[in-house]
Amino acid sequence: MSFFICHFFICHLFICHFFICHLFIYHLFICHFFICHLFICYCFICHFLICHFFICYCLICHLFICHFFMSYFFNVIFLYVIFLYVIFLYVIFYMLLSYMSTFYMSFFYMSYLFNVNFFYVLF
Repeated sequence: MSFFICHFFICHLFICHFFICHLFIYHLFICHFFICHLFICYCFICHFLICHFFICYCLICHLFICHFFMSYFFNVIFLYVIFLYVIFLYVIFYMLLSYMSTFYMSFFYMSYLFNVNFFYVLF
């Protein structure tokens, strides 16, 4: 009787609690945090850096080449504003890169703590 009770208790704790809790933790950590945050960050990077950056460069090229000889004073002020905007985009980009590197380091550290291979868990 005690064998069955112990066996049931060990199996119940080990299988139900250990695997379900770890699957739940890994599911939340990998699916929600890793995939969603990575997707949001990459969409943010792609949208702001590619769309806005190229639009700004096209705008700079158009205004600088087409309107430079027409109104020098206006272009100097406008290019200065665009230059500040591009610097602002670079600051956002480096902040996101630092966030992503911190996130990757925390993910590797968590996989090290749980003694889980990163690529095995990911795939």
